[in-house]
Amino acid sequence: MRLKEISILLIGVFGGFFLSKNLNHPTTKSVNEINEALGNMLYEDLQKFPSEWEFDQIAQTMHGLVNGNRAPLEKNVKDKLLLELASTKAERISSENLKAAENFLTKLSLNKQIQPVVDGKVYIEILKQGSGEKALTFNDKASVSFKQFDIKGELIKDTQTKSFIIPISRMIKGFQLGMKGAKVGEVRKIYIHPEYGFGKIGRSQESNMLLIYEISVEEIIPEDRF
Repeated sequence: MRLKEISILLIGVFGGFFLSKNLNHPTTKSVNEINEALGNMLYEDLQKFPSEWEFDQIAQTMHGLVNGNRAPLEKNVKDKLLLELASTKAERISSENLKAAENFLTKLSLNKQIQPVVDGKVYIEILKQGSGEKALTFNDKASVSFKQFDIKGELIKDTQTKSFIIPISRMIKGFQLGMKGAKVGEVRKIYIHPEYGFGKIGRSQESNMLLIYEISVEEIIPEDRF
């Protein structure tokens, strides 16, 4: 069964059941509109999972549950199956993100404007030179603002209107290495392999993600001023 046909079936089965339970005198228009809304909701939820399953079997199961011809799974059985499903999806996303990160860094390393800090793992790009004799070290704190980008170069976060004081020694390894030697006024971009970033920590979509930060150094705070 094709995805479009299955989506229509899901709308009709589940939407009709919902309406019969919640509307005393539904009009044709309200039935159609709510059916469509429910169908969209179900379709969007199903997209969160891998696409290997049979949508027609999902529709048949729902139809059987609605009509009382099928007993629902026990909660512990259902939860176990869905947990295994989520785990499989998380591993797939993690593997895909890691591969994409390594391919990106391999291409990046060919750019002569990019400086390797750790080959294949951490790279920096100086966008604006800083000034002053003091260079940032592992033991310093720094007042910075930053932008974060995804692997496609799209802006994820921008704190340019707000600065943060951060202790370099407590940051992820790639950030520590990437910021070493920066001076006040400097703007540098850091590209961090997942191994030197957050690895598999976080939501599944963020697992093993390449990290790209554009850091503006506003002040370096030596250890004796902590």
